[in-house]
Amino acid sequence: MKTSKYNIFIKSDKNVGEYLLANSLTGAVFKLSGNEKVTLDEGKIYELPEERIEEYCSKGILINDDVDEKSRLVYFHNRDKYSSDTLSLTILLTRYCNFECTYCYEGGQKINQSLTDDMRERIYRFIQTMLNLHKDIPTSAMDYESARRFMAYLDSIKKDKIIIIVTHDQEIKYSCDKIIDFSA
Repeated sequence: MKTSKYNIFIKSDKNVGEYLLANSLTGAVFKLSGNEKVTLDEGKIYELPEERIEEYCSKGILINDDVDEKSRLVYFHNRDKYSSDTLSLTILLTRYCNFECTYCYEGGQKINQSLTDDMRERIYRFIQTMLNLHKDIPTSAMDYESARRFMAYLDSIKKDKIIIIVTHDQEIKYSCDKIIDFSA
């Protein structure tokens, strides 16, 4: 048995010696003491109480030695990508184009048309409704305005929640209370 390579330890800013343990693959989050963190860091898994080991195993914090987590990640990605349970939106903000590409399907009949404020508001309300119904929706490839509104929405609800965001977008860090950088 081993710890998942997708485990993230976050030191508590409020309680000395307390940590959050999050698994970025399964979404599981636990509170734990510094002693328990050391036990996990040192690989002394069997020193944990049996109930805790079972709980960690059921949530992907601990996994069998033969588990290939990368394959699991690819599986989860493809499952979500092709699932009808996943909300995937491509929003065309404008049809205006100043390129003259020879392969363009619109040819010489370019349309200078943009998304109206009314339609933008309706899309925003639709996304809000979907987020309220399904609390775990992947939101990749958002345009600047949608991302700004989405972050404002998260900012408005984060007071009594823990929200974990995995992103490559450096602008999002300005909305976060805690940042863990895995780029090193």
